[in-house]
Amino acid sequence: MKVSVVIPSFGRPALLQKSISSLGRQHFTEGLYEIIVVIDGPDQASRALLSQWSSCVKYKIHSVQKGPAAARNTGWRAARGELVIFIDDDCIAADGFIEAYWQAYKKANLPLCAFSGKTLVPLYGTPTDYEKNVSKLQSCEFITANCACNKKALEKINGFDEQYKMAWREDSDLHFSFLQNNIPVIVAERALISHPVRKCRWGISLSEKRKSMYNALLYKKFPLLYRSRISGGPSTLYLWFILSFTAFLLFLFLREYLMATCALTVWLILYLAFLRLRLKGTTKNPVHVAEMIVTSLCIPFLSVYWTIRGAIQFKVFFI
Repeated sequence: MKVSVVIPSFGRPALLQKSISSLGRQHFTEGLYEIIVVIDGPDQASRALLSQWSSCVKYKIHSVQKGPAAARNTGWRAARGELVIFIDDDCIAADGFIEAYWQAYKKANLPLCAFSGKTLVPLYGTPTDYEKNVSKLQSCEFITANCACNKKALEKINGFDEQYKMAWREDSDLHFSFLQNNIPVIVAERALISHPVRKCRWGISLSEKRKSMYNALLYKKFPLLYRSRISGGPSTLYLWFILSFTAFLLFLFLREYLMATCALTVWLILYLAFLRLRLKGTTKNPVHVAEMIVTSLCIPFLSVYWTIRGAIQFKVFFI
């Protein structure tokens, strides 16, 4: 067994089916490879699906939901291959995907190494704000939706940090752990996957802001790498947005109506700038525009709230 492919999954059997099918069609010159699916919590539909693949897919089940980082740890620790490939359940591997990673691994010929593949996000027509954000995965330096490393490298850094309970920043944490331990991360351009944008509910951007709390954890562990490769704390625009609105309420309470009007004007300018930024390059469908108008009022407050909450939870000064 040369290669193990690990897929964390929960509650998305239709997507998982497509992902497994794309891996089952792979041609691998070295012979056998294994597919390991980790079901992260009670999920009867996915379990029923995997029973149909029992002859060629090994699967593990978490009794309670622990998050994708923990699911990937369960997967790679059960792996028999010397090279471990990670792919998400909503991704489709191109022909030659496994072979491309194996050839990159053989060419590197290093005792410890990791690889980052190429991800395509197909978009049809003018995207929504959510679709535009997902398409940024194409330019990410390292994502666990499409990466690989030898098992010895994972053992060296003790795998994923299971403090990350959501699909956010756990891939950057792994990447930074490799860099901090002088484990080279090599680009494998031919290891290609497609990451279609799944349908989402109205206002998805509001619940997505909860992920911001894990920025604080990543910053606590890797402050220099975080500042140089990701960013600072919340957007300066968000901070001024909240400050100007707070000032408006304060001046209104003090009956300083001229100052209140000035503060409200500043807030309105910032709000319109933020709204324009989100609408740029996206569909002008009335339903989508209405979603942007409403959610743009809330996002700065939610982003800062979850950032502060993360800083408190992980005991780090980060804002």
